[in-house]
Amino acid sequence: DDKMASSWNYINKIWNISRFIQINLNNNNYQDEEINYNLLTSIDEWILAKLNNVVAEVSENYEKFEFGEAARIIYNFIWDDFASWYVELSKVSLNTDNKEVAINVCSVLKYVLITVLKLLHPFMPFVTEEIYQHFEEGSIMISSWPTVVDYKFNLTTIKEVEKLLNIISSVRNIRAEKNVAPSKKISIGLETSNTSYQEFLNKHKDILARFLNFEELTINDNIDHANATIVVVSDVNIIVPLKELINFEEEKKRLEKELERLTNEVMRSTNMLNNQSFISKAPAAKVDAEKAKLEEYTRGLNEVKKLLEDLKKAENE
Repeated sequence: DDKMASSWNYINKIWNISRFIQINLNNNNYQDEEINYNLLTSIDEWILAKLNNVVAEVSENYEKFEFGEAARIIYNFIWDDFASWYVELSKVSLNTDNKEVAINVCSVLKYVLITVLKLLHPFMPFVTEEIYQHFEEGSIMISSWPTVVDYKFNLTTIKEVEKLLNIISSVRNIRAEKNVAPSKKISIGLETSNTSYQEFLNKHKDILARFLNFEELTINDNIDHANATIVVVSDVNIIVPLKELINFEEEKKRLEKELERLTNEVMRSTNMLNNQSFISKAPAAKVDAEKAKLEEYTRGLNEVKKLLEDLKKAENE
């Protein structure tokens, strides 16, 4: 049942991607233009380079009768790279005022879709045939097998895009860990001494705005780290002030409640260890265990006190 549900979701994802692409081809009056490699965005170049590797690896695995591995590679590319990233990222370029770029993104979207349909066809003949015939004439069964594109992709650009996607994922993780809704605008700092990557980030602020939903974005080589959550992605520090992530009143109540609990535990444990009757009658192991508890409670109490102090400082800044 789980595999059936998983396969259904996979097919549904492919179907929805194809509908999204068809709608955008129509909206942009796409006339089956070929990809213009001089107009590729960084994101276009990234997905096409990834697809080139997929075509090579899948073809090799088919030749070796490693069908499970071929299926896995196709699945990961469609679900992770194509659906989760490129389709979403392409919406930024599709909404640009530069119609040449928008048309070229349409060309890339269609090319990637048709290529993965062909790679997937031996596993999923009926759905791939149905979708294919919405975009091309004739049957997918007699179409040519995908080949690696003879184009020298910029490896630096590919790495820069990968880093960009990792930054977006990291900010999403910070939000999730701190229970901050994706809809809430927050201030974000991206700190790096790599000046060329600073330029890259500034060039892609439209993507960062869409996926990070920032109120303010700072990109430079020196950002204040005080009272902030910091995550490192390669040579970039992602800095989000705590005041952007915390509901101070709720956090204060939680810490004060924990302070009261630990204070009571320290008092209880201290009284027990000061009781000579307990010390003389209880087994040595029990006394040692209570001493260990007191040490743990005391350490926790000091930590909560420090957190409360830091919270009050951050709140007043």
